[in-house]
Amino acid sequence: MNLSYKNIALISVFGCLWGVLEMTLGSMLHLFNIPFRGLIICSIVLLFILPSAKLINKRGAIIYMALVACIIKIFSIGGFKISPVIAILFEGLVLEFVFLFLKYNIVGFIIGAVIFCLMPIFHQVFITSFLFGINPINFATELLIQLKKINLGFNISIFFIVIFYILVHLILGIISGILSWKIAKNITLRLE
Repeated sequence: MNLSYKNIALISVFGCLWGVLEMTLGSMLHLFNIPFRGLIICSIVLLFILPSAKLINKRGAIIYMALVACIIKIFSIGGFKISPVIAILFEGLVLEFVFLFLKYNIVGFIIGAVIFCLMPIFHQVFITSFLFGINPINFATELLIQLKKINLGFNISIFFIVIFYILVHLILGIISGILSWKIAKNITLRLE
């Protein structure tokens, strides 16, 4: 891929922004054990990754931004942890893969954002269990037990809690995709 100096600068700036966001806000969310922390980070990251990818409009730009973010994340406040670095890299690869088949339009942004926002669930169940040698079924069962504790005293079945958990990811993905598209359109109009 042949990148101009402008594209290299954009990849560097937005990759650094992603990494700094992961390093600061991500560490704070983990420190205070905030629910949906992966989803919160993903939703914010989409607001500048998708518009910048549309602006650069070169294959591989998202992967390069993810690599820059990983390098920044390595120097995180709480020390180096492999799991978030793998998550960032995997998210970048998946989003780049999505745009191999979709265009940088409103539909592509929404579908890409929804898939990107579902990645924390995949990361929790499969990547984390693989990294730490835990059976994914046992890990998913433990996750369901933790989700059941969130029921705030209501007698809600685990099925509805899981549906709620997935719906929150889907809805925030749709919202992030729409907002990212509006930001991208606004940037395009200002640059013309």
